[in-house]
Amino acid sequence: MIRLSARAFTAVLMLSSFASAQTDDQAKAIAVKVTTAGAAIFDTKDAKAMAATYTDDAQLQWITRNKESSAIETETKRGRAEIEAFYVDVFKGNDPFHAKNTVEYARWISDDLLMIAGVFTPDSQAPEPLKLPFVQVRIRQGDAWRIMSLQVFFAPKN
Repeated sequence: MIRLSARAFTAVLMLSSFASAQTDDQAKAIAVKVTTAGAAIFDTKDAKAMAATYTDDAQLQWITRNKESSAIETETKRGRAEIEAFYVDVFKGNDPFHAKNTVEYARWISDDLLMIAGVFTPDSQAPEPLKLPFVQVRIRQGDAWRIMSLQVFFAPKN
């Protein structure tokens, strides 16, 4: 009787592990889809379209390391208007972008919240491309997965 219970327990563990892997695969597939679409929008330099990928009350944090003091500094933009203005500044100039997002991690927080971590490369075709780690939380709003919060890190080692 104990063997049967142990086997049943093992089977349940294996099935729950498989179900979890499927969920993680689904999370990563959504993450890759939305971040690939985001990189394509970034390449168009359309600040309004980029801001539209965020929720109305989203937060974008640009985290840097001060070269002189090595202190970590955070610039926060709140809401679509501030985020759009941030992208207007980013998109100044005539140089084209060839943006790429690499999703390293995607996990469900709940069935309508998704956490994504990865690396953003603004110009993947540059001789020495800049690679910016990021963490974002997205919420499902209708058929769209909008950014609630995004942290982008530009903190090279000293």
